[in-house]
Amino acid sequence: MQLDGDTDPLIEDLLVSKAIKSTLLKAGFKRLSDIRDYSVEELSRIRQLGINSIRELKEALKDYYNISIIEESNASVKLNKKTEIGKEICL
Repeated sequence: MQLDGDTDPLIEDLLVSKAIKSTLLKAGFKRLSDIRDYSVEELSRIRQLGINSIRELKEALKDYYNISIIEESNASVKLNKKTEIGKEICL
């Protein structure tokens, strides 16, 4: 399901601290839907890793969370997080 601009706000428009916005923007997130699959704990760990770009995020997720790339195109990379429930993370 894709969220439109009305229900999928830009990170810049979120009512959160400047530090959180800055971290998410540096990681390459543009809209709320970009981070909806991440738990607060995962985002905290990503921030602690010093991730500054979406490429670094993909690599960190692959290494840190045992995630494999299952489909890649110019527009996106579909990653499969290896958990009991087979949750998929799309970046």
